[in-house]
Amino acid sequence: MIKEKKIVILYMFFVFLSNFSMLEQFLSAFLVSLKINITIISILFFIYQFSKFIFEIPTGFISDRFGRKKSALIGFSILIISYFLLLKEDINLFYLSFFLKGLGLTFISGSVESMYIESINSDNLLKYNTIERFVFYSSLALSALIGGFLIKFLNYKGIIIIDLFIMVLLLFFISFFKDSTTNYSENKISIKKCIYILKENRILIYFLLIDFSTAFSGVGIESLYPAYLKDLGVK
Repeated sequence: MIKEKKIVILYMFFVFLSNFSMLEQFLSAFLVSLKINITIISILFFIYQFSKFIFEIPTGFISDRFGRKKSALIGFSILIISYFLLLKEDINLFYLSFFLKGLGLTFISGSVESMYIESINSDNLLKYNTIERFVFYSSLALSALIGGFLIKFLNYKGIIIIDLFIMVLLLFFISFFKDSTTNYSENKISIKKCIYILKENRILIYFLLIDFSTAFSGVGIESLYPAYLKDLGVK
């Protein structure tokens, strides 16, 4: 039980830090501050969402084949590169940055969560899930609140550097998780098999379409909202 509690605490810290991205809350406002027009900003977010969508299955295959911990480490390493490119404030590098951001998140998606679930008694998961939701939304709220204050004092580059530090810290956290499945080659998972499963289970295709529509509708509703406020003169 003590071991399980340690894993839960470690995972809750991971959930908090992985969602505590101050730049994420003001990303479109950051782009507006660089005099990038709204059309280009929309294209950047489209690239990000498209990258997430097309790589979700391939990176899931890589995770199942070579290990969830390795997948998460690769994902955060790619995200770190993505954020470094933002520091250059070069629009040409921004296209690559947003593409890498989507790719990195697909490597991370579900990997750490899977390792956590396998380490916890199934009877306790519902109780811990309630705590996880609280930690998740607290992280989002605090990152928006603190980020808004820090932008005034540190500017956008300052919060990018803080977010980069948090990502490096997350790499350290991931090293403590145990990936219980050690021989992935025994699963004999292939892209061809994944396609066959999709054909035989159309409900999965419907879920993919829902994910697709939700992702791209979010560009206009959520991602561009800070840019809209900045354009109105909100500082």
